[in-house]
Amino acid sequence: MTTLTCIALRTVKYSDRASILSVYTAQRGRMSLAVPAGKGKSAARFRALTMPMAVFECQADVRPGREI
Repeated sequence: MTTLTCIALRTVKYSDRASILSVYTAQRGRMSLAVPAGKGKSAARFRALTMPMAVFECQADVRPGREI
């Protein structure tokens, strides 16, 4: 697991349970992350963090040769 400082670029709905978040990181450049999508109060707070140009830290499992 790697801790990354990210700037959210855009979010695309992938399915009922997941979204694809495009981010820019200083460590790895532009990358895509699969994030869970929910409908409760906690999900609304999470969506606010992933609005475009929001800066946040996350932990991601970065694997060579994988895009998402």
